Amino acid sequence: KLLPTVRRQIGSGRCGLLLVIFQFLLHIEIGWTLSKVVIPAVYKEWVQNSPEWVTSTEIQTRHNFTVFLYQKLDPSKPNYLAINRGSEGGVYLRYIVDHYETLPDVMVFVHAHPHDHQKNWLDYVGCIAPTANYININFTNLCRNTHYWKHVEVWVEQCFRDVLKIVWGLNHGTPENITAFHNLVPSSRPIAVCLSCCNQFIVSRDAIRRLPLTVWRQLLLVLGEQPACRLEEPDYENLFVYRNQPTEANKPGPEPADLPQYNERKGEGFV
Repeated sequence: KLLPTVRRQIGSGRCGLLLVIFQFLLHIEIGWTLSKVVIPAVYKEWVQNSPEWVTSTEIQTRHNFTVFLYQKLDPSKPNYLAINRGSEGGVYLRYIVDHYETLPDVMVFVHAHPHDHQKNWLDYVGCIAPTANYININFTNLCRNTHYWKHVEVWVEQCFRDVLKIVWGLNHGTPENITAFHNLVPSSRPIAVCLSCCNQFIVSRDAIRRLPLTVWRQLLLVLGEQPACRLEEPDYENLFVYRNQPTEANKPGPEPADLPQYNERKGEGFV
C-alpha cells in the first residue's frame, strides 16, 4: 500500500514521522531508493511556461523523481508523438509500450496541471513505500453508465466490451472465448464504470507487468491511435443499449470518428 492512504487519516504534515515509523517496523529501506518517473500528458498547456516541478532540480530531488515528457508540437525534437488521441490515456499507454522492458519501479501519470485535480500530489510522490502497487491520487469518485455519452452510446458500450476482451485475453473470436465473455458480461445487463475521476495515479512496474506487452500494445491501438475505439460496425445484437433501450440515440448513426465531441476536445491532451 502507499503511505498517502494513511496520511489522509492523520494529516499531511507528518509524512517524515510516518516514514521513520514504517522503516523501523518493517525493517526495510523506505521510498527514497525507488526509481520514480512522472509522466505528464501535455499538448499546448506549457507553450508559454513549464511548471516549476518540471524545471526545478531542487523539487525533483526533494521528492525523488524524474520527468519523462512526450511532446506533440515539434517533429524535430525528441519524444514527439505524431498521434494526439485518447486524451491523457494515449500518453500513458504510449509510455508503457515504449518502456515496458525498462520501466522504473514506480510511475506517476498526471495531467498537464496536476495541482488542479490534487493539490497535494507532490507530497504523495515523495511518500511512496517500496511496496507501492497502485493508488489513484484524485479522490473524486463517480459512476457512469453508457447513457452519459448519449448520441454515441452504442459505440461507447462496444468500446467497453472490446477493451474488456483485450484485458481478459478473450478478444480472439473462438467459440470458447465468445461464451466465456458473454458469461462474464451478458448483453442482458447494462454496463457502468465506477472510478476515481480524472486519471491521475501512481502505479508500480510489477502491477503493469501483470499484463503482457502485447495487451498494452492492443490497448494503445484502440484507445490512443485509431480514429475510434472500434473501426467496424458495432456488434448490435450483443449490446444492451441497442437491444433493450430502443431510443433514437441507440440506432445506428454516425461513427464516433465523425463526431467532434467524441474525437476532439479543447483541453489537456486533446487535438
